[in-house]
Formats: sequence, C-alpha cells, structure tokens
Amino acid sequence: MKKQFFVILTIALACSISVASCGQSSESTGSEPAPSKIIKKETPSDAVRKSATCLQKGDFKGALQYRVDYEEMTEKQLDEFVKLTESLYNMRKGLKSFEIVDEKIAEDGKSAVVTTEFVFGDGSTNKSSDKLLLTDKGWRMK
Repeated sequence: MKKQFFVILTIALACSISVASCGQSSESTGSEPAPSKIIKKETPSDAVRKSATCLQKGDFKGALQYRVDYEEMTEKQLDEFVKLTESLYNMRKGLKSFEIVDEKIAEDGKSAVVTTEFVFGDGSTNKSSDKLLLTDKGWRMK
C-alpha cells in the first residue's frame, strides 16, 4: 500500500511539474526586447523547476499546464487531476523543497529526462525521473 502511494505520488508530481510562471501569460507586448533583456532558451530542468515551484505554492493547475497533453485535457480531466494532486500534496504536508539532481538531453535535442529529489513537509523524500519533450511551447512533461 505504501509503495503504491509513492508510485501514485510520483506520477502526480511528474505530471504536475514545470514552469514558474504558474499560469501567467507570457504574451509579447509587441515591441522587441533590448538585446540585454533577451532571455536564453528554457532548459528541461528549468521547466521542471518552474512546475515544482507552482506545486510549492499550491498552484496545481499552473503546474499542470506544462504537460504535453494539457491542451487536450477536458475541464473535467483537469479538475480531477488537480484534486488528486492536491490530495497527495496535503497527505505529505506540502512540498518543502526540491532539487534537480540530473538532466540528460537526447542527442537529437527533442527529448530529455530530468531527475528531481523532493522533500515533503512530513519529512519524507522521493526521487523522480521525468521524461520531457521539446514542443513549440517549450519543454513539456510526458
């Protein structure tokens, strides 16, 4: 039962992890940024880090938007996934901290695996390896 819980938690976290904007729009203002303000391309680790930050803040839907299939999910599926993630999050008394411990990008540059170690509010830890794909919207979790 305990092992099954960790598997579900890992899946929920893996599906939830990604970008720190946590649902905020990144639409352009129409003007070109000054050369010194151009931001480098996001890495797979950046995507995982930003999603985990959303989880720490309790923004479960914001974290979900970095899944590959986010735009295809129905509102009902999103709500169910948010409820599951929130339930697991609360059972572990929140996400205290996380650390990206490894990032491996495939030779073709279109997929990656990011390994993250999570520390929960109840003191438990979990290591998760998440598969990501490079999409037209950036790195997204499978």
